[in-house]
Amino acid sequence: MSDNPLPDAIDNVDRKKQEREDLLARLRDVTAQRDELLSQYEAMAFQVDESTKEVDGALLEARANAKRAQDCEVLERQEAAQIGELTRQLNEERRKSAEIAADFARYRESYFEDYPGVWRQGDFFRINARLGGFVLGRSDATLNRHGVRLGTADIYRTLEAIPELDDSLIVNLDLPAGGFFMPLFVKLKGSVVLDDALIKRIAAMLRQEYSPRHVPDRIIAVPDIPYTRTGKKVEVPIRRILLGADPAKVANPNTIANPEALTAFMTYFRDQNDYSLDSVSA
Repeated sequence: MSDNPLPDAIDNVDRKKQEREDLLARLRDVTAQRDELLSQYEAMAFQVDESTKEVDGALLEARANAKRAQDCEVLERQEAAQIGELTRQLNEERRKSAEIAADFARYRESYFEDYPGVWRQGDFFRINARLGGFVLGRSDATLNRHGVRLGTADIYRTLEAIPELDDSLIVNLDLPAGGFFMPLFVKLKGSVVLDDALIKRIAAMLRQEYSPRHVPDRIIAVPDIPYTRTGKKVEVPIRRILLGADPAKVANPNTIANPEALTAFMTYFRDQNDYSLDSVSA
C-alpha cells in the first residue's frame, strides 16, 4: 500500500504562499524605506539650495561691503590700524547724514557730537584682507580688556546693589604696547568716604559676580557723574579726555546736562600717575 502524496503537496503549496507573503512584506518595507530616503533626499536638496542662496547672498554682501569700505574712514586711536584689527566705523556720507540729523537734537548728540559734521556710528568694525567690511556691534558701552569684551551694564548693575554708592562710570583705556587701564569713578552718598574697606568690597563683589577682569585698576571718588541731556552716561567723551584729548573738542557742554561734572575727570587726568600716554593718540 503506497503513501498518499496529497498532504505533502498541500503543505508545499502553503509554504510557497507563506514565502510569497513574506517577500511581499519585505517589498513593502523596502518601498517604505525608499520613500523615506527619497523624502530625506528632497529635504536635504532643499536645504542645500537654501544654503547656496545664503552663501551667494553673503558673497554679494561681502563685495558690497568691500565697495562701501572705500567710503569709510577709521578715526580715534585706530587711525593707523592694520587690516584685520578691530576699528571704529565712520560713515563718510557727510552731507546726506547731516541733512537727516539737522533738526533732531538727539541724533546730533548721538552721532555728530564727536566729529562735527561727520556721522560717527560708534560700532566696532573690521576690514579683512579682501577689503570686506564687518560691523561687529556697539562699542560705546563695551570695555575691551585683554581681548575680552565686558559690558558696562553688568558692572553698573552690581554697583547699584552697594548702598554707599549713588552712581558710577567706568571706562577702559587702551595704552601703548597693548596695555590697559580701567578706572572706575564713583559718586558716593551723603558723607560716605571711599576708604580701603569700601574699595575692597566693590572689587570683591565684581570679582564674585563676574570675573577678575571686571575689577577696575583703580576706584576714584568724584562729586558727580556727567550725563547727556537724553539721560546717557558720558562714557566716550570721558574716555577720550582720559586719553589726552582736548575736552572742548570731545565734550560739547550744550549736550551735557551737568557739564560741571567734567571738571573732576579733567583734574584727575591732569594730576594722575596711574598710567602713561607715551606714543598714544586720543
